[in-house]
Amino acid sequence: NALMGVVYMEIAMDREAVKYLERAVELLPYDYQSRNNLVIVYGRLDEPEKALKEFAIAIQLRPDDDTIKINLSVFYQRQKEYKKAEEVLKYIQSIRNAGGGKRQCSAPRPFAYPNDPCDSSQEFEVKS
Repeated sequence: NALMGVVYMEIAMDREAVKYLERAVELLPYDYQSRNNLVIVYGRLDEPEKALKEFAIAIQLRPDDDTIKINLSVFYQRQKEYKKAEEVLKYIQSIRNAGGGKRQCSAPRPFAYPNDPCDSSQEFEVKS
């Protein structure tokens, strides 16, 4: 299911991709990659609520995966929310530039999730 969803994504048949990717996460709810792909497809289909919901789950499953965060930035760009897209990219850059082997953040966090290297004390949320 996940593979067929990716194939349909690649040829821009997003409605078909959604069917397969939704089925993939139904069968494997911890499949963060399929959820990340749903973020992309829902964004292209102009279904922002669904995209943000899948982002929230994907980032909970894989909080250190920068690809998920980058896809959130792309989603915000497609939604013409350029400030939010820039905030996500600055956040990624700030954790990558941290010195001494510890992840430190100099940019404000545009989202929160468990075990956030910047602040794990907050409840999980996606800022919309």
